[in-house]
Amino acid sequence: MKQREFKYYPEDFKDMNVIVKHMDLFFDVYDTYTKVKSDLKLITKKTIKKLELNAESLEVHKLKCNLTECNFEYDLNLNKIFIYFKKEIPANTEFIISTETVCKPTKNILEGLYYDETPEGCPPTQIT
Repeated sequence: MKQREFKYYPEDFKDMNVIVKHMDLFFDVYDTYTKVKSDLKLITKKTIKKLELNAESLEVHKLKCNLTECNFEYDLNLNKIFIYFKKEIPANTEFIISTETVCKPTKNILEGLYYDETPEGCPPTQIT
């Protein structure tokens, strides 16, 4: 088996049933964590009843869809959020997934939110 040089390659990601149109992110940054409010605007390519999103080390406090009620399941082992819509969302439909999450930065994993080197005596710097 050939050793991988990088962690991710294009073939690691499957084709999505939606197009990401826009994302509004609002950050409230603290020394040890960051609160994030997100409005993810999507357009369906085909009719969907569920949606799978990548999510690395988040605490999900709220998740809702503007078109229909939904439930979600966050699988920490797979780093995925599975969203199940009460009603199907038809093809070529624009909708918004709104979330409120908390992310805790790491020092050694350069994914999601992580700390940068900060001069002594200064507040920590977080990078995403």
